[in-house]
Amino acid sequence: MIEPKKAVEEAVKYLKDVMQLPDTTRINLEELVLSSDNKNWVVTIAYDSTNLPENSLSVLLNGRMQERRRIEVDGTSGNVVALRK
Repeated sequence: MIEPKKAVEEAVKYLKDVMQLPDTTRINLEELVLSSDNKNWVVTIAYDSTNLPENSLSVLLNGRMQERRRIEVDGTSGNVVALRK
């Protein structure tokens, strides 16, 4: 089983690549849990976004535009196996 820190690193790297986020994007770890079958890490990440309408709930509550993604990382290989909203 890979270490939790490695799962987070792989999730962030994958998210930046797939979503084409600039290096200056603020990224926050929201949650890290082991899947119910104990095989994968599920990493929830929040990041600043310019793709949300200014009247979205996230902007109204947080004062900034944020999106969240759940990224599932294989606990053995460290490969990302799923990206969810």
